[in-house]
Amino acid sequence: MKKKQFIEPAWICFECAQRRGARIPEGHAYTVHVDICGICEKEKAVTEPRDFGITRKLLAVITNPDNLVLLPETLRKNGLNYTQIKRTRKKAMYETDAPSYEVFQVRIRPEMEAFGKEYPAAEIFPGNEDFGDFAWCYSKLENAETKYNSL
Repeated sequence: MKKKQFIEPAWICFECAQRRGARIPEGHAYTVHVDICGICEKEKAVTEPRDFGITRKLLAVITNPDNLVLLPETLRKNGLNYTQIKRTRKKAMYETDAPSYEVFQVRIRPEMEAFGKEYPAAEIFPGNEDFGDFAWCYSKLENAETKYNSL
């Protein structure tokens, strides 16, 4: 099977980055010049994607977002039913039937091939090993809301 080649845009304009929820961190030094944005393909003020905190994996997805598989609104995992309460591009909150609340940073798995099968780029639900780093579980909605708002 032939692997798709990803051509990474060298430059991204502020409008394209902001439309995807990215921003330049406060105090971060960066340079700007006029060139062609690798996403909208218009001549604008641009900088490197890394200045917006956009990783190569994320860049591969945002340049072709139609292929991204989003987190489901409901799912069953580890013997529990999960229902999405709210989410943004970067964070999500689910209620379980335990009852408990899971809050996590939305992470993206790039497209890949495994065991002879192709898998599209997808947002991934956290695994057990992600808790404490990218995901948190709370028994009270108020505590979950506080964590969600802090992300």
